[in-house]
Amino acid sequence: MHEFDGVEGFPSEKDDLPKVAFAIWEKFIFVSLSPAFSFEDYIRPVKERVGWLPVQEFVFDPSRSRDYL
Repeated sequence: MHEFDGVEGFPSEKDDLPKVAFAIWEKFIFVSLSPAFSFEDYIRPVKERVGWLPVQEFVFDPSRSRDYL
């Protein structure tokens, strides 16, 4: 932008967006702003209990979706 001609120190690291911890498991994206433990520690018991399910084949069915206010 021509209004920024001669501006010093821009951009700086302060202008960067914060990094957010995330991981992907199957079709799901998990995000944490302040993780208390590693994603692997979290997902390990999930994989043990439901890892056999064909998660990649899951399809959203809006007729079965409910909102509870």
